[in-house]
Amino acid sequence: MTPETIRALANEIVNQTILNNWLFYIVLACLTVVLSAVGAFLSSYVAKRAEHAALMADFENVKRQLRETTAIGESIKVDIKQLAERSEKLQWLKREKLEDYIVAVLRGAEHLSRDMKHHFFDAEAPENEDPLLVASMLQKLYLPELDAEHAVFLKTVAGFQTWVASGMQQRVDVWKVTNVKPAPTKDICDQYPTHLTNLNASVMLVEQAAKKLAREINKV
Repeated sequence: MTPETIRALANEIVNQTILNNWLFYIVLACLTVVLSAVGAFLSSYVAKRAEHAALMADFENVKRQLRETTAIGESIKVDIKQLAERSEKLQWLKREKLEDYIVAVLRGAEHLSRDMKHHFFDAEAPENEDPLLVASMLQKLYLPELDAEHAVFLKTVAGFQTWVASGMQQRVDVWKVTNVKPAPTKDICDQYPTHLTNLNASVMLVEQAAKKLAREINKV
């Protein structure tokens, strides 16, 4: 609508001549239709823009979540791989320490007998450090599965050592009187087979538990 037409309409409205002008109603109807159409278009356009913006926001949110999920997935893969490698290393370490432990237990039992002969009959003393110390250290640090069996073994060892100490005390008592250190009495010596049998039984108990543990480790 041109400025001249708008000015003419305004003049007719002021002069109240528009009521008799049928063209006014036609123009007004056209304006109403045009404005309604423009309003509907603008409303639809704004709604579409809002819907598009919402969709884009949702899409960006989905992409962000996908990136985060992918990153988490990759992190989990790395963690699982590291745990698997660490678990494998620990299993190999446990196998190695289990073998060292059994060797130390067997050598410890042998060390007890040599130590007994040294203190009872003045035989040559064992050259190496007591392997039982190594066995106990390995068991505490790496083999908690063998707590019960190792406790039985240590109890038997303590009984053996107490018996050896009693024989040594007997020799000292005789030496104080005679200035001679004879071998322990027959009563003391006759106890050796019993202590040796108990010691071997406790060693066998440890060996059986170690075999069971080794099978479990090898399954992993």
